[in-house]
Amino acid sequence: MSSPRFLRRALTFALPLLLLFARPAAAGLLPDSTMFDGWKLANGLEVRARHVPGASGVAIVVAYRAGSSYEPPAREGMAQLLAELQFHAPAGDIPERSREEMASLRPLGWGVQVNERLATLTEIAAPDRFPGVLHQVATRMRGVK
Repeated sequence: MSSPRFLRRALTFALPLLLLFARPAAAGLLPDSTMFDGWKLANGLEVRARHVPGASGVAIVVAYRAGSSYEPPAREGMAQLLAELQFHAPAGDIPERSREEMASLRPLGWGVQVNERLATLTEIAAPDRFPGVLHQVATRMRGVK
């Protein structure tokens, strides 16, 4: 699970944010001098990006509208189970990964969080590893086997 250290890193190093929930966005400058942009892909995926100068990592955050309030009666915990499965199970050419090995796979941070509305999966990578991590995230989004 996430820790205060993880949350600090996720907030500090957030560059591109892949979010499936959001309102319309446009490019702009935030009060803290960071830049943001957003767009919607043809398949409906909403993408949010935030440039944080000097950040040493890239956070990829995927949020699904699949929180605990969507669980059927007598199926409590289903959202958390499915989020864990989506994050850890094998997908395409990406092998299964365990909670124990995540510290070595994603030393800058990672997390699986579920609240009432959203299941949020986060992976933080060094900029030189971003393309490979983004490929893995996209492969997992296409479908866990």
